[in-house]
Amino acid sequence: MIEDHRRDEDLLRAPDPDAFGAFYARHARAVESFFARRTGDRALASDLAGETFAAAFVARRRFRPGDAPAAAWLYTIAARRLADHRRRAAAEQRLHDRLMAQRRTEPVHAQEPAPTDEGVASPALALLERLPREQRAAIAARVVAEHGYREIARHSGVSEAGVRQRVSRGLATMRRPAQVRLTAESVLDETLSYSFGAGHEAPLAVCLPSRGLDCSSFVSLSLRRAGLLASDRALSSRELAVDWGVAGVGVHVTVWAGEGHAWLEFKLAGERAERLEVGPDATSWRTRVSSGERRPSEFQPRHWPGL
Repeated sequence: MIEDHRRDEDLLRAPDPDAFGAFYARHARAVESFFARRTGDRALASDLAGETFAAAFVARRRFRPGDAPAAAWLYTIAARRLADHRRRAAAEQRLHDRLMAQRRTEPVHAQEPAPTDEGVASPALALLERLPREQRAAIAARVVAEHGYREIARHSGVSEAGVRQRVSRGLATMRRPAQVRLTAESVLDETLSYSFGAGHEAPLAVCLPSRGLDCSSFVSLSLRRAGLLASDRALSSRELAVDWGVAGVGVHVTVWAGEGHAWLEFKLAGERAERLEVGPDATSWRTRVSSGERRPSEFQPRHWPGL
């Protein structure tokens, strides 16, 4: 490939398709090294670098020369991808920790996880209870009780490969909604006060929970940190009601939004759900609700496919 000597800024603004390819070739190795130094994982670094350039390609039309050098703009995107990855990794670790905190004492051949009180069950255990019976039993034996795959296979009458598949599929089903739930909980815990109108149309990078959030910036920031919002700015309640995800109630996660308010709702075990929101009344930031409870007609449910 012939080297393109145009400036980075010119490559980003150029209409020809080869220009971004030249920009990528110029910075790809350095961006991958940026991630490798911070993660210690070359394969992960390659994936994060790919995500960074994909985001840069989509956002290149919004780049304005003079605001910052093109390289600095690129590394800002890279830093966001790294932060998103670290938040997801932390959420996964919390999921594991919550599962491990509820160790089983029954023998390995027990078919069900130990029952928990609905009011105190962790989101991870609640999600575990919603899995098919075979996957619940396999995860309870492997992740919670820490038995080996061979031992589980011997007691369950399923091949070792079959046990591994049940555990893998079950954890994959649990992981995403648990990440979203724990991420939203983290944002809520960081939010010290309600601030009317905070974050409307503002970049999410400047929406700081410690300075106060309103309802829609709380929902937007939670979705962004969980990897479910592409926008770099906070969406209004009205936008959440029509633009995010798809219409309808989710299996685990639902955004309820209308003209003046928005909140996140997570389905737990049994007939109960939990509503997370910020508003003038701090006592209502966490509310247990019945899954059959009617919501005001002015609020519309939206969900992410598969969640």
